Amino acid sequence: MMNSIFHYPEHTDIYIQITDMGEHAVIRIKDNGVGMPAHMVENLFRQYYRGTTTDSSSEGTGLGMAIVYKPVQAHDGTITVESEPSKGTTFTVLLPKKRLSSPGSEH
Repeated sequence: MMNSIFHYPEHTDIYIQITDMGEHAVIRIKDNGVGMPAHMVENLFRQYYRGTTTDSSSEGTGLGMAIVYKPVQAHDGTITVESEPSKGTTFTVLLPKKRLSSPGSEH
């Protein structure tokens, strides 16, 4: 959400949806901002990668999306990104309501 706020033009709409999908909870964050080209989406979760599609400078470290990715993965979830330049970006986080596995536990 913060990337949508900081890096996109004024009047960009941000939509947040949380859905119960049976065994999973789905969190979807969608905006109608400037979007990202494919090479940026491919590298987005790499530590220290700082892609930008705006002219504004950023004080970011390139850690934000890598930090988001790790706890989602640690909770046996997934995060996907769909984006297209000039059309916006959608992040979808899928989290199991019941943890599938935990370190040191038996299945």
